[in-house]
Amino acid sequence: MKTVFSKELMQDTTGLFYWKDFELEVLKGRTEILLTDILESEIPVDRKFDIICKKLANREENQQITIGCAEIVLEIFDKKYPEDKQARQAIQAAKDYLNGHIGVEELREKSESAFARRLALVKDHNAFFSVYYAIGTSIATTSVVDPDIDNDKVASEAAYAVYTAFCAGCKAGDIGGVVRGEKNYEEILLNFLNDFINKTTQP
Repeated sequence: MKTVFSKELMQDTTGLFYWKDFELEVLKGRTEILLTDILESEIPVDRKFDIICKKLANREENQQITIGCAEIVLEIFDKKYPEDKQARQAIQAAKDYLNGHIGVEELREKSESAFARRLALVKDHNAFFSVYYAIGTSIATTSVVDPDIDNDKVASEAAYAVYTAFCAGCKAGDIGGVVRGEKNYEEILLNFLNDFINKTTQP
């Protein structure tokens, strides 16, 4: 993963909707940006992931990021629906496919099962947004490992997965026992990102 890049690259990649914030919080008049500048800035965690997933991470790195974030928020779904295994099975299917333990058809089957469960949550008035977002993150893990998805789409899916994980974490206070005071998912996701970057940028 790149650790140094130009202002021009970032202008092409961060998206107009938050370029101004990025310029004020990270760039600060410089023409060269370090990866550490992004990680240590005050911009929101989901935007840090967004930049990294869409323009700095390769396909394999995006797959690892997505699976890692999905596993972090999986407990949000499990807490509300302990008997339902669709979210967990989707994440495991993504890992098993990457390890060569299952084929693409089984991967897609697990993805479709999780997707159907998410649709059912829309009709379940007892479900919370955090649960809906958490299973959405697990579904995205199957997309980023699907061989028919091109690299640009993988990057977008990875960024979407992190966004849903972030949303699930922010709304986790809806569920008894997994409240924001006990689990600061924003901080957990940021720590995961920092650890991941440290591992992937070591010489």
